Amino acid sequence: MINAYFQTRARAIDHLGRGQIADCPTAVTELFKNAHDAYARKVSLQIFSGSPSVAAIFDDGCGMSQTDILEKWLVVGTEAKAVNDVPASGRLGLAERPRLGEKGIGRLSAGFLAPITLVVTKKVNGLFTAAFVDWRFFENPYLMISDIQIPLVEFKTLDELPQRFSAMAKESAANLIGAGVESRKEKERVVDAWTRFSRIEQKEGVKTTTEAAIKTFDSTRIDLAAIVAYWSEDDTAIENGTAIILIDLHRELGVWVEGSDLAEDPEAEHAKGNLKYTLNGFIDPDIASERNFDYFVRVHKNGQQSLIVDSKNEITSEWLQSLEHYFGGTFNETGWFVGNARAFGKDQGTLRIKVKIPNLTDKLGNSRIGSFRIEVGTIELDPDKTTHDFAEQASIKNLLNVSSGFLVYRDGARVLPYGRPDSDFFGIEERRSKHAGREFFSHRRLFGRVRISRSENPNLRDKAGREGLVENQAKRLMREVVIQLLMDVARRFYGSASPIRSDELAVVAKQNERGKTAALDARKSRRKDFLTQLKSSARKIESVELDLQNATMSAEKAMKDGKTAALIKSIEDFEIIEQSILNLGLIPIPKGLEERTDEYREIRDRIDSATESVGSLHSKLASKLASATDNPVSVAETFHAKVNNELVKATKNLLTEYKQQTQSLQSFWSDRFQQMTAEFSASTHDYVDSVERGESINWAIDQIRAEKEDIESSVIAAGKGVLESLRLLATGIDLQSAFTVTDESDTRANERIEQLNLLAQSGIAVELISHELEDMAQETESNLKRLPEPCQKSQAYKRALTAFTGLIDRFRFLSPLSVATYRARRTISGSEITEYIRDFFNRRFESGEVDFASTKQFDAIQITDVPSRIFPVFVNLVNNSLYWMKFSKQRKIRFDYKSGLAIVADSGPGVDKDDESNLFQMFFSKRPQGRGIGLYLCRANLAIARHKIRLATSDDPKALSGANFVIDFRGLND
Repeated sequence: MINAYFQTRARAIDHLGRGQIADCPTAVTELFKNAHDAYARKVSLQIFSGSPSVAAIFDDGCGMSQTDILEKWLVVGTEAKAVNDVPASGRLGLAERPRLGEKGIGRLSAGFLAPITLVVTKKVNGLFTAAFVDWRFFENPYLMISDIQIPLVEFKTLDELPQRFSAMAKESAANLIGAGVESRKEKERVVDAWTRFSRIEQKEGVKTTTEAAIKTFDSTRIDLAAIVAYWSEDDTAIENGTAIILIDLHRELGVWVEGSDLAEDPEAEHAKGNLKYTLNGFIDPDIASERNFDYFVRVHKNGQQSLIVDSKNEITSEWLQSLEHYFGGTFNETGWFVGNARAFGKDQGTLRIKVKIPNLTDKLGNSRIGSFRIEVGTIELDPDKTTHDFAEQASIKNLLNVSSGFLVYRDGARVLPYGRPDSDFFGIEERRSKHAGREFFSHRRLFGRVRISRSENPNLRDKAGREGLVENQAKRLMREVVIQLLMDVARRFYGSASPIRSDELAVVAKQNERGKTAALDARKSRRKDFLTQLKSSARKIESVELDLQNATMSAEKAMKDGKTAALIKSIEDFEIIEQSILNLGLIPIPKGLEERTDEYREIRDRIDSATESVGSLHSKLASKLASATDNPVSVAETFHAKVNNELVKATKNLLTEYKQQTQSLQSFWSDRFQQMTAEFSASTHDYVDSVERGESINWAIDQIRAEKEDIESSVIAAGKGVLESLRLLATGIDLQSAFTVTDESDTRANERIEQLNLLAQSGIAVELISHELEDMAQETESNLKRLPEPCQKSQAYKRALTAFTGLIDRFRFLSPLSVATYRARRTISGSEITEYIRDFFNRRFESGEVDFASTKQFDAIQITDVPSRIFPVFVNLVNNSLYWMKFSKQRKIRFDYKSGLAIVADSGPGVDKDDESNLFQMFFSKRPQGRGIGLYLCRANLAIARHKIRLATSDDPKALSGANFVIDFRGLND
């Protein structure tokens, strides 16, 4: 008898790794799970552009020693499922976590993401260990697994890594000639294996064989030092953790940093969306918080960083329970679901549902489900039907676009592909297609989750390929339980078959309509009050100015004479004038009355001037009085008593007015309630009489109840709203100020939504044609320059060429509106900016007689950044200056550099103080046809590179008397 043994081809590793992984997001989640099981507090996927492209998965977990790499990481199918091999001492102070990886092959998914993996790891107080794995060796069907050796090294500091990496790459490539085997015969077998594999690839039309690709790999093209610098977010030394560096990314991951950023490739956009949608909610947010586990995905491209996924922004259970529609609870092994529910913003109390499915309560074999938790939250999408306000609903809708779906979590980790748009595990859309109103729930308009665990639900297991749960009776029963719960609660509370839906929607609609009507009436009243006040203030300020003029003359005489009585009399006169100014009560101009801005500001400035004059003279009189009086205590006591009496009088007058208004309010509602009850009694008594005439008593009761509910949702609800307002007033809340802020914000938000649509259309248009513009511009300019020489010398030709290049430059200014364009960083000098602006606005400078210049200090600065980010900022600022200087006699624009700040200044009228806080807000503009986009884009684009721009404050340097903008460039060389 012969003893036979299994032998393993190298290709088995490829089958267990790439062959078992469905897609890129699944591969990433497998590696994230490993970081979780290594007790990391933070794990990140960071993708870097370059040739080749590189990604890295960094964690701060317990790390591995060289022995761990040899005995665990390089051993396929370890015993992790049976034993939690991280002792308490190695958990970095964290509580024990349930293992998410269980098959011991998750690390092989790195081969799905890139052909080369460099693992760098370190335990606390240990050395760094690095392993170099070229997964392409495992694609050769003729190699045995023992033919391939994995280079493994130890070193002390990360500074040694680049050199070690180069050596490992060469050592790995030596596997092509059998460096991992001993005998000459075996080496010849390995070489022959590569010859045979290359022939197969060439026959299949492969341009570069695997062998050739391995041979030509150049490790020096990868800046490892720059990449591992992102391992530590706070630039501290790495004490422990693991970095998995993926080199020459496969398509699904490489799309983030390869090629154009424009959405030209639907497949690439799908791959990006799939990664984001899958990794959003990779770990149950509430569980992640309990375990102190965070994760994120960041893309580094062309000097810019973009945060794609961030666990800190995930949807928690607490947030779900704040939605107007919610139910959540636990399904137990007795077949009952027990939890609570909300519908239309109202708590519906304890929810108990008996689920009736055959074999559901069996506790033996594969049919046992075990207990699990389920929760679902959603909203009404119609703005007139939701109980959420406008801003809340808009925010929730945005989240629905990126994070909706019904997810399944096992031990806190998401089970894929459940919850993706293409995986409707619970048949939500199938039922909705049969009756959308009754079934209510939609996969894209809900946030749902089911929480299962190994301990409670041992029969609900992951498939070998990590895509879904194993197909068995327990899985099918769990699915049916969730489906029945969704159908039941939809019929009880939310769908068209719900007995409460129509009534609740009617109440919500009336409340929303009443709110809109009240807001509109209040807005009209505010505008009317403003116009009345404006007219009154214009008349009163003249009287105040006249009184101030007379009081000033008397005060000057009193200070000259130095008599105590006269000084006290002057102080009292100014107190009266000051009170008159306060009584003017000019309120800020409401939205919709911008045409009265000049009139409002003139009166406001006159009030400010009068206030300043009163304060100044009051101070002078007090100082003079202090030196003139022999009995300062008596003067102070007299003044104190006088002011106190004035305050007492003022508060008494207010209380009298309060009493009159509350009496009027009480009288109004008393009359309205009496009228309402009388009308109700008369109108509904006919239903009682109709019963005597033979009508059904049920019909009569329903009609009386319907009219009662109608009154409750209108008159009674309005009365309760007034009562609540009175309660707020009683606590000292200023409803007038609160309404002013809310009204202005609401009006401004509605305007910005309309303008955002216009901006979005502009951005899309720019994006669609910008990639064609450069080619067309180069071709046109090239052909113009090929025209006959006599033609090129003509003035017409020169003007046409100048106009064409100017047009192209102006279009390039629109590049920030585009979603993205290629941007290369370079050094830009201040003198280059000056010349660019001089050329750009040359004609307008000449026609407008504008004196434009820059200082030597500005010309000497050097900025390292993207030209398309820097030049448009100066273009925009100068363009604004040119407009506003039309109203000035002297027209100057200066670029300067002082105290580390670049300055763009003009000699125009400057910025009104009421506008300063809104200056960089999108859509804020004082120009008649202005869109209010320029300054917003200036700040937004500069902020990407961490530059800052602001209107100069009193502490900032200035160059001219008008508007002065200062730019704080990061990393400036001067």
